[in-house]
Amino acid sequence: MANGDLQQVIYRELHQIASALFRGERGNHTLQPTALVHEAWLRLQSSREVAADDLEGQRRFVATAANVMRNILVDHARAHRSQKRGAGWARMDLDGELPIAQMDATVLLDLDAALLELAQRDERLAKVAELRIFGGLGSKEIADTLGLSVTTAKADWTVARAVLSKALSAPQ
Repeated sequence: MANGDLQQVIYRELHQIASALFRGERGNHTLQPTALVHEAWLRLQSSREVAADDLEGQRRFVATAANVMRNILVDHARAHRSQKRGAGWARMDLDGELPIAQMDATVLLDLDAALLELAQRDERLAKVAELRIFGGLGSKEIADTLGLSVTTAKADWTVARAVLSKALSAPQ
């Protein structure tokens, strides 16, 4: 695959991930999918993870892209948060599709904190959750990306979802 073709494929994949994150979001959100893609693209350009055009490179790219988009959305939430932490909490359902951009900034920041805490306890569970929530990947894609069996990816998501749900259901 030529480098230009690969870049188009990568850009389209980023846009699909961003569109999924913003699905159902209000139209006047201050961050739009294309802006998220452009910011992620700029950050990924400096990453060596994008350089490889083999299957392993594509897997690293998906994992890196999910992490970059998570960081961009969390940075955006921090910059635009309207209420202070502890002013209240919102329930977050980790089942079904996850329109991350619809989350209140405080909830998104709480999710990020819960993912960081989970990563300290079990890095693989946190990576599975990040790929599922911010990368929009299913169990098969997560398994391929992380070199796991589909059964292990499903089991890890079940555990990660339970841990994150518990962390997010308690008032901060």
